[in-house]
Amino acid sequence: FCTTSLLMLGRNPVLLSAAVIGGVNAAGYVYTAATHSHKVTDACGTGAFVASAAVTCFAFVKNHRAAFPKQPLPLRPLILGGAVGLWGTRLGFFLFQRIMKSDKDM
Repeated sequence: FCTTSLLMLGRNPVLLSAAVIGGVNAAGYVYTAATHSHKVTDACGTGAFVASAAVTCFAFVKNHRAAFPKQPLPLRPLILGGAVGLWGTRLGFFLFQRIMKSDKDM
């Protein structure tokens, strides 16, 4: 079951993305529940977004090379994935700085 599930995740970028987002957010929830601090909530949310974009790009490259070994990679999905990664990193950094300047933990 586990091997089949991992193979299916690798072939389906949507399932892979959902698994990454769920995993990062679950780790953030565990940390938040253990420390009773919500200072990492925004960082986990945007981190999951960036990780999802990166994993989806890697899965796209892998799947494209397997299906079309002699064709060059299309640049549009890679550029979009990079732009999403940069935007999410910038947003996460801004939100993390904002919450660290805040006096109270919400």
